Amino acid sequence: MAAHGSSGVWELFVPGLSGGELYKYEIRNRASGEVVVKTDPYAQQFERRPGTAARCWRRRATNGMTPRGLSAAGSGTGNTRR
Repeated sequence: MAAHGSSGVWELFVPGLSGGELYKYEIRNRASGEVVVKTDPYAQQFERRPGTAARCWRRRATNGMTPRGLSAAGSGTGNTRR
């Protein structure tokens, strides 16, 4: 995971993750060690109720490149979570 300065925004890239896969993330409290499981509040797609996981999707830019700058035919998935 990488922080974007002091903005409070974190980014994580997971190689091999493909469109349609479900995901959640865990947050661990540094003081107590408690772990809570969260879904992505900025996700564009989710699994059907009663599930709450976000669904990974593949977006293509109008220039034929994925958001990461990898060609759509390349080895990258083009999935970003910011």
